[in-house]
Amino acid sequence: MSVGLGLKWGEVLLAEPDDQWAAMFVRERRSLAEALGGLARAIEHVGSTAVGALPAKPIIDIAVAVGAEDAVPAVIERLEAIGYIHRPDASFHGGHLLVRESAPGVRTHHLHVVTEDDPQWRSWIRFRDFLAADRELRARYTRLKRELKSRFPSDRRSYTLAKTRFIEGILSREP
Repeated sequence: MSVGLGLKWGEVLLAEPDDQWAAMFVRERRSLAEALGGLARAIEHVGSTAVGALPAKPIIDIAVAVGAEDAVPAVIERLEAIGYIHRPDASFHGGHLLVRESAPGVRTHHLHVVTEDDPQWRSWIRFRDFLAADRELRARYTRLKRELKSRFPSDRRSYTLAKTRFIEGILSREP
């Protein structure tokens, strides 16, 4: 049963995998590509909603790579024009975070803007691809996420930070 897209800021919720997440990303990617034009070098679906068979917070995570940091102000301006809200102090991993909300404080999309040479860009893609390719890894990550949800039911920042060691361990694998 789908819980729908959107999560109140700060809450922790794990929705069961939803086949619609991929289609939602494709629609959003089209909108982003139209708004950003040549400013976006790449637009990728990242995070758990990008991996089939993985419970996830019901928020579509998107990473946008730009050629250089000086493109970021124009990217932010164009994203704000299509309804994204810039959260300059909210990105855990560097870069720039923008969010789309269905209602005040209810986020449906997290959009991360980084330069294409930012190590975080490669990390998001590699982690997604490792999870997609490895059923046992998905099972381990699912168990961890469920345990952390129990520990931090209303503290998404702590929930997210507590996953760091697991993620770093996966990313330390050879490509």
